[in-house]
Amino acid sequence: MVDLIHLSDGDNSFRVRVLGRRMPGVLPLHDLLDAEVLIESGFVSGRLELGLYPDDLDGWSRALDVLAAGGDVRWPDDDRSPQIRVRALDREHETPTVHVEDVARSGISVTIPCVP
Repeated sequence: MVDLIHLSDGDNSFRVRVLGRRMPGVLPLHDLLDAEVLIESGFVSGRLELGLYPDDLDGWSRALDVLAAGGDVRWPDDDRSPQIRVRALDREHETPTVHVEDVARSGISVTIPCVP
């Protein structure tokens, strides 16, 4: 397991974790990675399964660069579901916020403030 990101302020936590290859050695699924998004807070906890391709990891690397520069990101940056958006500074909460939306499968979205 490898965490692509883990933001936590003690009360709220957001993590994207790669669990491993979906089917090692079996083409064409050899490069597909099983991953999960984990959200934990005193109010809500959730887990969302993801399937990641190598291009998704390249996109995540670019998203981290934007976050490091203080920008907002949406990942993956295509129209697939689920979507993860991180706002560097949310005006309402005056802190970074994470928004996870699973439009295609469950229709559920969660937004949590998180001071890393």
